[in-house]
Amino acid sequence: MSIPPTKALFVNLIGCCLETRYPLLVYEFFTDKTLNDCIHDNASFLSWEIHLKIAEKTARAIVYFHDEMGTPIVHGNIKSFNILLDSDYTVKVALPSLDGCMGTIGYLNLEA
Repeated sequence: MSIPPTKALFVNLIGCCLETRYPLLVYEFFTDKTLNDCIHDNASFLSWEIHLKIAEKTARAIVYFHDEMGTPIVHGNIKSFNILLDSDYTVKVALPSLDGCMGTIGYLNLEA
């Protein structure tokens, strides 16, 4: 069974543990860097082609998460720390945590 291309844009959930006071989620290990690392690393130079690739893949992941899943889920915390990149600049979006503290307060829709 192959993974749909859009789902490959997310960090894989390997498993969970519900036997502790707080549920623990285990995600795939990702060794490379975040988009934040690339933006703030003076030694790193990203071409416009790579910038566009990262933007397109991130947008595609958000659209899938918000509109194309069976039950739409608003990520609520898209930021450069949550966009993981491998050595080929392949994008993996870290999914939101389930700790009850979804989103960054400065970006929440307080009218909803």
